[in-house]
Amino acid sequence: ISQQIKSYLFRKIRLIPAVERELQLQISKAKEHIEADLQRLYTLQGKESPDYCLQLPCQGVTPEIILRKVEENMTLGKYDWGTGHVSGTVYHGGEELTELTSKVLSMTLWTNPIHLDVFPGVCKMEAEVVRMVTELFHGNQHTCGTLTSGGTESIILAVKAYRDYAVQVRGITNPEILVPKTAHAAFDKAAGLLNIRIRHVPIHQTTTKVKLEVLESMITKNTCMVSILND
Repeated sequence: ISQQIKSYLFRKIRLIPAVERELQLQISKAKEHIEADLQRLYTLQGKESPDYCLQLPCQGVTPEIILRKVEENMTLGKYDWGTGHVSGTVYHGGEELTELTSKVLSMTLWTNPIHLDVFPGVCKMEAEVVRMVTELFHGNQHTCGTLTSGGTESIILAVKAYRDYAVQVRGITNPEILVPKTAHAAFDKAAGLLNIRIRHVPIHQTTTKVKLEVLESMITKNTCMVSILND
């Protein structure tokens, strides 16, 4: 059954009063559970709840106050990224890299690489990084790329590139992508933003590997991208 049919059936089933009541009950339970978890995350030592700043102050505050508030907020949560206990969330390169990154950031903070004529040096460095990566992947002089702000944006732009190529070069009018059921949520975001169909491929429950035989059978003339990587 296609995702569109499933969505249609779900909307119709929700019209049944008993089903809708049960659904709302489960949503309420989930909401309470999430709120309780967040409350534990936002608990400070010696306080039941941190202070929240919900409006701009009438007068500006001193840098010391701002830094103190930032320091207070950074004490929320229990994590130890320095020893690698949040793998996949923080990629720590050591204190020397932290110091170097801070210096580079302070030098380039007030630049905007979209304005090549104003900040040619920043654009030059961006182009150099892109060329370094293309060399790692055995690209040629025609290979190009761009810098992004993180993994989600990278996935969205990659899907956009496949979609644009499918439409403009291959003449595909209804592009679709194939990804594992456990793929990064950014693929679903990209499909929604770019108005393309996303199809989820099942995985083996024991190995979590994609079922390649099923994947092969799902490829159609409209397939513009295939991913076999799990999140």
